Amino acid sequence: MFKSDLNSPLNRTVIVILGLMVVGFGLASLPHVGLMYLNWRKEAVFGPFAIIMGIAFIILMFKLGSLEREMKKDPRTPAKRRHRF
Repeated sequence: MFKSDLNSPLNRTVIVILGLMVVGFGLASLPHVGLMYLNWRKEAVFGPFAIIMGIAFIILMFKLGSLEREMKKDPRTPAKRRHRF
């Protein structure tokens, strides 16, 4: 399958642009259309939900990128084990 690196500048840029587009559609719908707008499939979308999902998408991308960076630091580091008492 595809191997993607979330730390590459191109991938980060594309993901941020997509997240900002979702936030933009949600924000643009509020003053003109109201709380609902129609997407490209002519389905009703709740504007504030689109805003929240776009922001969550951007935050998740940065969080996954930092987790991936930590995993690549030293892959030979053993995982912490739980001690049974």
